[in-house]
Amino acid sequence: MPHILEVGGTVPQRIVSCLQTLDTLLRLPHAVVSSMVLADELRAQEKPTQELVHAVAAIMGIRDIKKIVETATLVELGMDSLMGTEIKQTLERNHGILVSVQQVRTFTFAKLRVMADDESPASFDSLNPTKHNSLELCSIELMPKQVLVKLPSQPGISSNDRIVFMVHPIEGSINILRRLAANVRGTVYGLQCATSAPLDDIATLASFYLKHVRATQPQPPYLLLGYSFGASVAFEMALQLERDGCATRLVLVDGSPAFVNAHATNVIMKRSVLLQSDDADMLAYMAKVCYGLDSTEVTNELSHLPNGDARVDRLTDIITSHGVHTDKDTIRNAATSIHRRLTIGCLYKPTSSLRSPVTLFKAVDYKLFGEDYGLNDLCVELDVRKLEGTHNRILAADSGSAIADHVSELLAQC
Repeated sequence: MPHILEVGGTVPQRIVSCLQTLDTLLRLPHAVVSSMVLADELRAQEKPTQELVHAVAAIMGIRDIKKIVETATLVELGMDSLMGTEIKQTLERNHGILVSVQQVRTFTFAKLRVMADDESPASFDSLNPTKHNSLELCSIELMPKQVLVKLPSQPGISSNDRIVFMVHPIEGSINILRRLAANVRGTVYGLQCATSAPLDDIATLASFYLKHVRATQPQPPYLLLGYSFGASVAFEMALQLERDGCATRLVLVDGSPAFVNAHATNVIMKRSVLLQSDDADMLAYMAKVCYGLDSTEVTNELSHLPNGDARVDRLTDIITSHGVHTDKDTIRNAATSIHRRLTIGCLYKPTSSLRSPVTLFKAVDYKLFGEDYGLNDLCVELDVRKLEGTHNRILAADSGSAIADHVSELLAQC
């Protein structure tokens, strides 16, 4: 395909197209109009020959990416101002990612890998984007009222009264964990981010959840499971229990503190470092996370509206049109809550290593963050198990059964 000049995400418009468009524009009632041909369709047909990570490495003159520290910033790796400008243009031109030069300076190759992966159909853009059917839509609580919920499960293997406590993903509800819980042989409780949950930081949230855990099961040993965003919260809960001298087992499903940090940061940085909870992108993100709606379409619907109130009203109409009854206060509160969870996920860094046994189930189709998602430096005893599927599908089918079987065995051993 011959090279076509691209400027600012647009390509030249043929004169025939200009004349045809002009006829349409002259009929419009607006004083100012414009016409352009976006390059998105062209990029869909002609993918860049270099994927994002290797493109940045080439700009910086890095020949072997395996030999660098992926958590070091690009500045620490030798990026100067000219390189930063070229990287910024490459991200915008070839990958549709709009960032500032200041943001580029904070990037690491680990974050670049996240951004590259987010371009694929099976992306992890929302930390847990999942498609829901109408029945699931009606059962989702945007703002859960209960913190601790007992989930249907199978009869236990042993006669003990031990419980596995499952921590919610980014949307705050344990709805997606119900299928996993149903296959566990033993008692299962789910922790939800209810309106009473404090979102000052991960440590405060973990302490709040532990009060409910200990009220339900006063004595150790404790068994915790965290999926996606919930992995960071569950890890901090295990640290706090360990500091109190309580025996604990931890199961992480496709998540870790470093994993959540990188993805949450990527979500905020892709849109704006100053993202507000009622911005079009934030509301669209919430709609995608909780309801599986197309975030691009929702953003387009909301972005032209004059203020946050108008955007919340419109999103309420969109969600209602899908058969879900909600109100604008709930939408606003849910967006604010998810925004806070993203923020504390970005900021969380464990204060110490964990001595308790940890099992990490990771999706084999997810190639980022190495074999252990950064847990090897945080865990004394770590068992990594790879399962078929993507981040979004690891809880389903055979992979979900394998996780449930492992949890059931741990419950029997308690």
